[in-house]
Amino acid sequence: MLKILIADDEEPARTRMKTLLKDLPDVQILGEARNGEEVLTQCEKLDVNLVLLDIQMPGLTGLDTAEFLGDSGMLFIFVSAYSEHALEAFDLNACDYLTKPVRPKRLAQALDKARKTIEIRDGHQPSSLKGKISIPLGRKNVLIDEDQIVFATVYEGSMELWTLEKQYFLSWTLKNLEEAIHNRKSFFKSNRQTLINLNYLKAVEYSTSTLTMKNGKQLDLSRSAGKKLRELL
Repeated sequence: MLKILIADDEEPARTRMKTLLKDLPDVQILGEARNGEEVLTQCEKLDVNLVLLDIQMPGLTGLDTAEFLGDSGMLFIFVSAYSEHALEAFDLNACDYLTKPVRPKRLAQALDKARKTIEIRDGHQPSSLKGKISIPLGRKNVLIDEDQIVFATVYEGSMELWTLEKQYFLSWTLKNLEEAIHNRKSFFKSNRQTLINLNYLKAVEYSTSTLTMKNGKQLDLSRSAGKKLRELL
């Protein structure tokens, strides 16, 4: 079931979108938002899994809003009167990009993409047992100790999970991984896309906002995360 939030600062546009959606199967409209701030609030309150997101809105733009939600696992279909933002939208892992006026056939195609994304993601979420993480590897799953995870980072809709010895490519979000980890005190979000194991942190360079891990990899440290890290270390 697609549980949809419609976000557009223009009421006629929201009304038209509701009309287009009302007769489509497997669709539930949970709410509406007039700007990016309302999107963030509604996503926290409602069980939304897909936002139909206008780009040009007052305050936070649609692109800003999608970036702010980052690794939450929320899916987006951007809707805009302008096609020039499409590249930026897909850089933010948009399911699709629709131009106004939205045609019913294109909307249905975009929703199908979102459904398939949810099916793939939900079918490959991490499971855990007594401090071990089950990782799909071909036709089988392998168990690794969560303490072996050096860091995980999400890029263009997929996760790279690193141990000292191996690198895994997974269809997970950071939220999926965080929920599967038992000893969460050992893990820290260094930015919106990256979760590190503090036990494998080798060095911190606050002047360049850079972390060096014990496997030699260097990672970005966001300004807000840097402040929190100073308090922890």
